[in-house]
Amino acid sequence: MSLRTCIAVMAVAVLTAACSGGPASIPTLSNEPPTEPTGADPGGIRPSVTIDLTGGRRAGPIEIADGALWVSHFTATALSRVDPLQAREVGTVEVGPRPGGMVSVGHLLWIEHFARAPSLTVIDTRSSEVRRTIPIGPPCCDPVAVRGDVWILGPETGLQRFDGGSGTLVSSTAVRVPDGVPANMVASVDAVWLASEGNPMLRIDARSGEVADRVDVGRMLPYAVGPDGRVWCAGFEGVSAVDPRSGAIVADFDPSDVSEVITMAVDDASIWLGIRDGAGDGQVVRLDPSTGAEIGRSPVSLPIRMRLLDGVLWVSDYFRNQLLGFET
Repeated sequence: MSLRTCIAVMAVAVLTAACSGGPASIPTLSNEPPTEPTGADPGGIRPSVTIDLTGGRRAGPIEIADGALWVSHFTATALSRVDPLQAREVGTVEVGPRPGGMVSVGHLLWIEHFARAPSLTVIDTRSSEVRRTIPIGPPCCDPVAVRGDVWILGPETGLQRFDGGSGTLVSSTAVRVPDGVPANMVASVDAVWLASEGNPMLRIDARSGEVADRVDVGRMLPYAVGPDGRVWCAGFEGVSAVDPRSGAIVADFDPSDVSEVITMAVDDASIWLGIRDGAGDGQVVRLDPSTGAEIGRSPVSLPIRMRLLDGVLWVSDYFRNQLLGFET
């Protein structure tokens, strides 16, 4: 079943307060699938590393800072710190309730909280000490960092830019993100790319904070920036790449048996997708970036986020509360 034919049966399990789970949402706890995939093992690729986490019951977003992998636990109050060389959790850090998306600037790790009173917590990754707490409006997706600034997107506040060192609010851009509609943003070297479902993808100039371009990507959302600078989007229409210079869609693929794209990563050799298939089972899918052909897939209870580091794709497995490493 292709992405296009799955529209009628797709059920997006997200927290509406977090807009898009795909890139940024956390599945609703009332609609959890079985902890073990129910479909047949598709085969093709396997994780070479499996790390059990203790910071909470559910593994969430991943960030890289000071050579470590940091994993938030949305249903708890802590982050897990993982040493990728030792392939083990080396500690946990208390940061407050419902931590979600994260982004690092130097030795500072910025953490969004999807609590009743939404906020940002900033910790020093060398000491794990909390440096500041900043109240914000409800965020809709993971924060991003460009040129030392941290960008936060939400339906009430639009796009806000904070100085990544001092935490000072630098500017706000009036970008409309409908409440409860899936949305996401990613960062390139000089821009922030964002979209909400059904609206054009916007290119925000990182210097001026102004909308510099609009690209019609249909119902897709931006999920990743490849090593060549292309902005990769996914959604009901498939998987597409946008040239950041021309704004043109330069690649368009339609992978099979994908009903929901949750997360995505791109390297020189592969497009990696974290998905639910037509049966509702979680999978990590590897595609050829030139042709879109499937290289392989592996069952994962729910692949909530992906990050690439030193030749390894790290995937947080939400329901099993694990961090999985796939050789790239």
